[in-house]
Amino acid sequence: MIYPRGWFVVAMSDEVLPGAHHDVRYFGGPIRLQRDDAGTACAEGFETRECNGCVLVGYPAGSTPDYEVPVLPEHDNAAWEPFSIERMRIATQSREIVENVADRAHFVPVHGTHFETFATAFDGHLATQRTTGGGSDKYPTSKFTTEATYHGPSFQVTRMHARGIGSVLLNAHTMVDEHALDLYFGVTIERTPRSQRFVNAYVDDIRTGFGQDVAIWEHKRWRDRPLLCDGDGPIMKLRKWYAQFYEDAEAPQGPGGRQ
Repeated sequence: MIYPRGWFVVAMSDEVLPGAHHDVRYFGGPIRLQRDDAGTACAEGFETRECNGCVLVGYPAGSTPDYEVPVLPEHDNAAWEPFSIERMRIATQSREIVENVADRAHFVPVHGTHFETFATAFDGHLATQRTTGGGSDKYPTSKFTTEATYHGPSFQVTRMHARGIGSVLLNAHTMVDEHALDLYFGVTIERTPRSQRFVNAYVDDIRTGFGQDVAIWEHKRWRDRPLLCDGDGPIMKLRKWYAQFYEDAEAPQGPGGRQ
């Protein structure tokens, strides 16, 4: 099986309009979305969920994943800024993005982020990274805490507190085919009495950091046995966790169809 099992975002809710079809292409083939008589988004042949402004399908077709993605209390919450989600197509595979959970070594040279603590945990369908730190290159006196959790192989929620403000990041990626994926990236922050200019700058900083990762994902080369360095996180433990989402409990290796 080329693609992992689980829940995957295939559209934004506002793209699926009553009385019309919305056709997308994922997992190497077409998927037709529409709304039924009750107004619920559905995908032909797929179990479907709708939450957080997203439409998700269970892969493989006709199956129901044995976990659920969380409903975010910050979504459509008056105490938080509107959730802004954008979609980008990236020439990479999902496993490259997931490995950020364990890739401690890249944070300083890529993001200028300095850790005080960095921990990972793998529990069933959940993979979590927890960090604390401060003294980043851009904000040398600022402290931060983050908790980033994958719910299955493709739906990650990160809660962060920095510069006195809480924020929530959504990172959901769905394979278009064996060589590319669509990445849905969303962010919201707590409403604050500070100016809209500050809010915009804060969100832009988050998007810039995410963009730094995108540039790496498109140029990484997979190694079944990576040469790890001092400071690398538990990448092989992460790969073992990720493998559970394949039918044969072993994630495909190598290029092309054997990831």
